[in-house]
Amino acid sequence: MTHQKGQGHIPESVITEIVDRLALNAEAVCRRYLSQGRRQGSYWRVGDLTNTPGRSLFVRLRSGARGPAGKWTDAATGQHGDLLDIICASCALRSFSETVAEACAFLGMPIGSWNATAVPAGQRQSSVPSSSSSSGAAFSDVPSEIVFTLADSINAARRLVMASTPIAGTLAETYLRRRGLMALDGLTALRFHPTTLYRDEADQTSGAAADSSPLEEGSSQVRSARRGPALIVSITDTEGWVTGVQRTWLDRDVLMSGAPLNTRLGKVDLPDPRRSLGLIAGGAARFEALRARDGLDALLLGEGIETVLSLRAALPSVPMAATLSAAQLAAFMCPAGLHRLLIAQDNDPAGRAAAAALAARATEAGLMAVVLAPRRGDFNDDLRGDGAAGLMAYVRSQLERHGVGHLCPDAP
Repeated sequence: MTHQKGQGHIPESVITEIVDRLALNAEAVCRRYLSQGRRQGSYWRVGDLTNTPGRSLFVRLRSGARGPAGKWTDAATGQHGDLLDIICASCALRSFSETVAEACAFLGMPIGSWNATAVPAGQRQSSVPSSSSSSGAAFSDVPSEIVFTLADSINAARRLVMASTPIAGTLAETYLRRRGLMALDGLTALRFHPTTLYRDEADQTSGAAADSSPLEEGSSQVRSARRGPALIVSITDTEGWVTGVQRTWLDRDVLMSGAPLNTRLGKVDLPDPRRSLGLIAGGAARFEALRARDGLDALLLGEGIETVLSLRAALPSVPMAATLSAAQLAAFMCPAGLHRLLIAQDNDPAGRAAAAALAARATEAGLMAVVLAPRRGDFNDDLRGDGAAGLMAYVRSQLERHGVGHLCPDAP
């Protein structure tokens, strides 16, 4: 792919950065955008760029003597290119700027001042919903003057983790407890920062909307900058290195009022109160088991941290992880040595599709995969609606059908 047609004002350095980051996550890209294919050795094989079943198109998953990761060749036509071609063709996108926007949404990368308007998610033809709608990935997350590199993004995320504090006694703990989450011991992946920076596009009409925000107002010619309290979630790779963060800005007045939570559930009233920073693809928020147990080679995996933590008291001996989006859930790479995978499904089309895709892949790899389905939208809805005892009983009934009811203790 030459990346010239329709490129407009997107810098070539930015395009190179996106291509390189996609190549680092080549298999995850293929699992999402070429879901009709399958891995064979060091390659992903599928029919063609539009995700038709078959074996003609080869995507290299690892760099080697034959070339870099992320390059593809169609043996039937002789065409070749990179992963941006795959994203463009499989989603039936109409321009290069739309392709870049989709790639950035998948990677959790912010888009600077060169961003063009993307196609609304409902108009795209991707078989898996865009991660921008399910993960809250930020498009305007950093000022455009910051050098846009992978190292800068990851380092910014790590600095935020180091500048934050454990959640005990903070507004972040209050937020989680107001969501019904009580099993909060040992959650090193969760931290709190009282003045987390939030940037959005400057209001071109008046300052009324900004003045009503519960975040502290700043000033900028291009963007409005505000600071406010936020829950900081560390995203780590399989070796435990922080690669990114998710930030959830919190509404102090709502959380401390004692009144029932509104539809925002304690998050601040902003278009996107939850944003990601750094490298999110391939990582997860990881939570140790509440109660250690020898020889338990199981893992519970879900999308949001609230969904996953809602099950912590019900499954105290099982380590857990949250992928932060349906797309990341579907593409999650199970760690070596795992025998049982419990999947906490969200009750929406994207959540059900992601859980089914991951369960099928885990089963094919020889794992025991159990999909746990909530009664309502997700397990946090169930926890707040049925209480801890009701949730535990419901989860145990599902586990017992698969012969692993012992993972869930008797309800208190």
